Amino acid sequence: MAVNGIIAVVCTHGVAKKLIDMKQGERHAHTLAALSSIAEEKEANGDERKMMVSYDIMCRVKDKLCREVPSMTNAILGTPVFHAYGHSMHCQCEFNLRYLQGAGLNDGEGIERFWSEFAEFTGLTRNMTEANRSLTLLCVARHLGEKKMANLGHFLVNLYQYALDLRAELRREFTVNGDEVFQLRKEWEEFAAGQRGIKDRLTNDGRSALLANRDSVDRYLSHCEMYYHFAAMSSSEEDISRARSLEMRRILAVMEEFEANNPDIPRPGSASDPAILLRREVVQNLTVEHLRALLRVSIYTIKQIKISLKGRTNKDASIRLTLGLNTEKKLAAAILKDLNAYLQEKDLPLFPPLPTFLQDEQVLRQYFGAGMSQRMMNLHLLDRADEEITRIKKISNGLPEYFRKRMNLLRENIADIADDVSLVGRGMKKYIESLLLAETLAMTAVVGKLQKAGLVLMVNDHVASSSSFNSNNDNDRDVGNDGEDEVEDEVEDEDEIEEEN
Repeated sequence: MAVNGIIAVVCTHGVAKKLIDMKQGERHAHTLAALSSIAEEKEANGDERKMMVSYDIMCRVKDKLCREVPSMTNAILGTPVFHAYGHSMHCQCEFNLRYLQGAGLNDGEGIERFWSEFAEFTGLTRNMTEANRSLTLLCVARHLGEKKMANLGHFLVNLYQYALDLRAELRREFTVNGDEVFQLRKEWEEFAAGQRGIKDRLTNDGRSALLANRDSVDRYLSHCEMYYHFAAMSSSEEDISRARSLEMRRILAVMEEFEANNPDIPRPGSASDPAILLRREVVQNLTVEHLRALLRVSIYTIKQIKISLKGRTNKDASIRLTLGLNTEKKLAAAILKDLNAYLQEKDLPLFPPLPTFLQDEQVLRQYFGAGMSQRMMNLHLLDRADEEITRIKKISNGLPEYFRKRMNLLRENIADIADDVSLVGRGMKKYIESLLLAETLAMTAVVGKLQKAGLVLMVNDHVASSSSFNSNNDNDRDVGNDGEDEVEDEVEDEDEIEEEN
């Protein structure tokens, strides 16, 4: 059976840990199998650290994942940050990594960065045999992982500095605004509780029947309105009159069938009956509410991107975020234009211009309710920055020990070569020695960078900290797939890999 996609699992630093072929399209089973394998390896290695897993549709698979992999009940399970903003607010309160304790500043989008590089090589495998294709993609994933590890010191130092700058800026804002952290946490708990209540109401067992009944009444009133409109029409042409009579009889049969099943609902007397007029008002309100909800999501996305730009020193990342911000502003402006055009048509009050919503918190609350305020967003961002600083310090202090363990393992492999005289033995020894040299150079570069930044303390070539770090068993996982059909936001690289594989 032909392979039509790939599921990948990468660690928080973007190094691929699992690549799984999909032969029957995207299924939750692929994701569950990948994460189950990771959890088993973690348990076999005696790693008791808490895992964090991000997946585009974690809100859909969480329950099944926890049933199939019981160890995941204690893990941090969330949706990637930029995907999360396309979800409802009650979903974000439970799954957005920015609102989850212990997530740090990890955006969960490492899998997308992996696809952006990995997809460039997949065209080579289109006409390969299955064995050659697997070997090629494995070599590519290993090459990209080595690049990430070589740049790990620079990556950690930049992230650490960003977290420090962000924390300092947010603390200044809290001081200037006179915000009390205790009060903000209380507001967040009340807001999150309200969102959970919304979720509970949406998942009520009686909702489906209620909506079905409402929709059937709406269709009945719609048929009544059409019937009276046809009755009011006049035409001198016989063919048109005959066609109108046939349509009226068909509509009347539908109305009578509904009335037989619902004797408590009286038939409207004319097209101007209050029941029909009220239905028009309901449709109007639903249209306004739909456009208002779209505008609300867009405005809060703009505010979230602005938060992401705070303290950002990386020029490339700032440019990408700025482009995304401008695109989202154009979208919000277009939605607001359509909304005001509809309101003007119905002689209803217009919404204020977009800059007013972005600058005035009171106006935002007036039109969209007490949503996630900027102050609550800043509170979460401050908590995540503190967590990120602690996490990077712990990782950095364990890296030298991690490299030493790898080098000691390579030295043991060299010592285990019994025949170092034959051509094969000499070749094997030379190859392992080259790996040992590469590992030594990587340790010098990575640890040297961290030492300059003050993240690692070296005393007589020994690490002051005794903590250990295992990059090959990293606890923060991003799960992604190529050919994903169910995600909220479409991923550009997925279709390319799906076609080429």
